[in-house]
Amino acid sequence: MRSFYILALVSLLVGWNAPVSGQSPRVRVEGLEADSVYRELLQTEQRLRVEEDSLLSTIRRERELLARDTTDLSRRSQELIAQEQAVFDLRNRMGVVATRINAMEQDYILKNLFQPEPVSMSMSESVTNSLQTADLLDFPYFRENLTAEEYSQLVEGKTLAQEVERWVEAYRSAYQILTAAAEGYAVAQNPSEADSVYQIYRAAITRIGQIESRFKEAWTPHFNQEIYLYSYLLDKLNRTDALAALNEKARDRQVFDLDRVASVALAEYPEQRALLFDYQLALADGLNASAAAESLRRAQRSVQQEALDFPRVEIQQKEFISFASVSFPEGGSPYNTENPIPELTIPEAGTCYSVVVGTFSQRQAVSIFRGAAPVYFQRLPDGQWRYFVGLFRTYGDAEEAVQQLKEAGFRRPEPVRWQEGQYTNLTAEAAENEGLFRIEIPGIGGELPDQVREIVARSAPTKEITRVGDTFYIGTFTNRLHADDVMQALSILSNLTPTVEELPE
Repeated sequence: MRSFYILALVSLLVGWNAPVSGQSPRVRVEGLEADSVYRELLQTEQRLRVEEDSLLSTIRRERELLARDTTDLSRRSQELIAQEQAVFDLRNRMGVVATRINAMEQDYILKNLFQPEPVSMSMSESVTNSLQTADLLDFPYFRENLTAEEYSQLVEGKTLAQEVERWVEAYRSAYQILTAAAEGYAVAQNPSEADSVYQIYRAAITRIGQIESRFKEAWTPHFNQEIYLYSYLLDKLNRTDALAALNEKARDRQVFDLDRVASVALAEYPEQRALLFDYQLALADGLNASAAAESLRRAQRSVQQEALDFPRVEIQQKEFISFASVSFPEGGSPYNTENPIPELTIPEAGTCYSVVVGTFSQRQAVSIFRGAAPVYFQRLPDGQWRYFVGLFRTYGDAEEAVQQLKEAGFRRPEPVRWQEGQYTNLTAEAAENEGLFRIEIPGIGGELPDQVREIVARSAPTKEITRVGDTFYIGTFTNRLHADDVMQALSILSNLTPTVEELPE
């Protein structure tokens, strides 16, 4: 009986094709035919597999179309993401059902796994038959040297391989959506279109995170356990040279940088999978299992070798902001009943500055703004009206506008900032950051790049640039906010590491 149960367990966990819809699911372990709960779980699993096949066929068609034509990218990507989410939810349900089925089957099999069986053949016949098996785990050596639980873990890996490949395929699909969204965002021409595509991008990032989490949960502990068990078995066989070579290969595996790949766990998977084949082949050679070794080599050749170290995709959110400096048109204010003061809309991404000139309980007449332009308003949650003049890229520009408005007669203009959609009045913050500061740019052997001079001329036109050896200095600044603002503008240039340092007064 023991040989039967071993073969039943192996055939169960190697994998099988989902039966055709309408057929009764095949009972995979003899002895469980009469268990109504077990049969109901098999029927549920069959139905879910049919649903999965249908969804995957639809997704494959949509992915092929999306790869050829990105027209109406936003709508089609959203539909594809919804379909991917349906597959994700479906596979979660399948995982729950499969876990219950496997638990019932393994419990039944393991109870009978080590039951004594009558000897029906000579020792030489038994050894000859074991050497001819194509499944490495059928060798008595595994059962003789492992506990029932450890042996079950190795056999379970065959079913796990199918589940892992499904997560890998889901990862490829989510990454395709991610790259398509990034390409669509790059050509977006207005805030509405850009925001729509950006939401798709964020959804794809979330999906990849979900897939990576499930993948790591399913694969990583199992991979580590298999390596441990195979190493133990090779050591018991005194295959020290092979074990040393494999351990060195395991240590020399490529290390992936989280900042460079979309998923470290999935990037590592192909090399981990190949390493497991190497350990299994070493055991097959040590056991003189030629049939099993050939079966493993065939499986190794059939496994897709595509790398999964997909580059990390990041979108730098666009600033759809019409920056405008303060002016006083000769003909007076451009605003009237036919051209009212516009409402200010600030994107959630990026940083911009303005000058707040007052907050009022009611809408204000155009005349109080002394002919300044551009003027904007915002309605606050408490119903008040807040008015701004100008819209600027830098804190330095906002500071200059404050002085300009004071000279024009505004009583209390104050610089403000929106950073990632968050509003801050900088007057109090500026007081806390008063002092003497300068920007340091080290490690420049030659001349200061023209781009640096252009940024300084635009962001801090009154600040001097000096040089000591290979280090350039900009300033001094009397406010840290202004210095930080210029430093951030400089930081976008490659190979520069600007910093702000405070000087003793």
